[in-house]
Amino acid sequence: MEINWVYSRPYRACEWICRMVYLNMLWLMATILGLILFGVFPATVAMLTVMRKWLLQEINTPIFSTFAATYKKEFLRSNGLGLMMAAAGFIIYLNFSIIGAIGGAISFVLLAGLISTAILYVIALLFVFPTYVHYELKLTDYIKAALVLGIRNPLVLMALILSLILLYFLFNLVPGLMPFFIGSATGLILMWFGSRSFKEFKPN
Repeated sequence: MEINWVYSRPYRACEWICRMVYLNMLWLMATILGLILFGVFPATVAMLTVMRKWLLQEINTPIFSTFAATYKKEFLRSNGLGLMMAAAGFIIYLNFSIIGAIGGAISFVLLAGLISTAILYVIALLFVFPTYVHYELKLTDYIKAALVLGIRNPLVLMALILSLILLYFLFNLVPGLMPFFIGSATGLILMWFGSRSFKEFKPN
């Protein structure tokens, strides 16, 4: 029994590594299939849907069929949400460029307001796709719910950001890991911490 226990842990670890690599490959291929811009959002939703089932202990969920069905079903709607977030991010970036060109005392006031807006945007961005996978809401309500989730769970938010920073340093340290885990590792962090914030939260 001792030998079986010792060897079962490496086996399970290898199994989960293979699952993560496989899901990452599906995410990459689905992103490319949608010409990147229109593929990354449904691919991310499909990946997080599989991961949500894993976190709900539905370990034997068929990965490919679940991913493919979700990708097809959520293609248009997830792109609507993703493009809204992308447009908001572009507007914030554009405003930073404009304020930088203004100069003077007023630019500091405008910059403070814009930085606050950018922080809220990042919070919403971190939680919006896990929220999309977990709840059935209107598109604009996902952004509001994601923002509320991030603000009302500051410890979860800080732990999420720290985990992403550590993952970034890991990929910098071992760049060869990126093609195999960049999507799935990031997605698992977002979904795991997102799921921690869903408890006792009911969006209006």
